Amino acid sequence: MKNADLEITCRVATIYDVEEIRNLVQSRVISKDSRAITGLRGYSVPSVDKYRRRLNHGTLLVATANEKIVGFADSYRSHTLPHQFPSDPVVEKISELHPLQFSYNNTIVLSQDYEGTIASRLLMQGRLDANRGIPCLTAIMHEPLLNEKSIAFVKKFGFEQIGSVRAFDGYTFGIYLCKNL
Repeated sequence: MKNADLEITCRVATIYDVEEIRNLVQSRVISKDSRAITGLRGYSVPSVDKYRRRLNHGTLLVATANEKIVGFADSYRSHTLPHQFPSDPVVEKISELHPLQFSYNNTIVLSQDYEGTIASRLLMQGRLDANRGIPCLTAIMHEPLLNEKSIAFVKKFGFEQIGSVRAFDGYTFGIYLCKNL
């Protein structure tokens, strides 16, 4: 799909994109025991209604190719996190490590056919641009399987690990802060 790079664009998601976003996210969920390198391991996919509410409280971006959504990314300002992610131990740890205002980069999800294209870079840069001047943090799974591909990806954008947290029945996440503001 490398030739597809020229046709991929990134834009802010709208209410009309929510069902397609949810379907894309659902298509990338993998089991906790999977040896797959990419995918949303054991992820509980939010409802369509929850994604609609998140549109009002965060930055939701989509990557499109030929008018089809092929990628999705979301980020949220720190003051919205208690409402968006109540009782989430990862979000609580991030807030503890960085108590000042910040942006939380939650997920980047790509259609399997568009992995390795410019779509992921467009989505990440779009999130950073939307939150320019505000520290950006993200969490990446370290256990049960170290997500080396995602770690290498965020490091290209200036993220460095500042901590970790164990949550959700034995998962461990590294917490990363973007140093390139």
